Amino acid sequence: MNRQDTRLNLTKRQLECLTWSAAGKSSFEIGQILEISERGVNWHFNNAMKALGSVSRIQAVARAVHLGLIKVEYLKQGNQG
Repeated sequence: MNRQDTRLNLTKRQLECLTWSAAGKSSFEIGQILEISERGVNWHFNNAMKALGSVSRIQAVARAVHLGLIKVEYLKQGNQG
């Protein structure tokens, strides 16, 4: 899978959902953070999973990290305290 092709297929909102999921947030929590419904979060996740060819959220997050679409360093800093 080409990194550039994948980046073009994911929306900003899908990347935000993946990033917050990698930080350990639930759909409900992500919805509160992004000010969208939990159903909306799940919709963005499902579309991101399709674009990444993933069968689960965990796999989608792992692929996004591997492809450099989300940054783990940022998450480590953001999760302290």
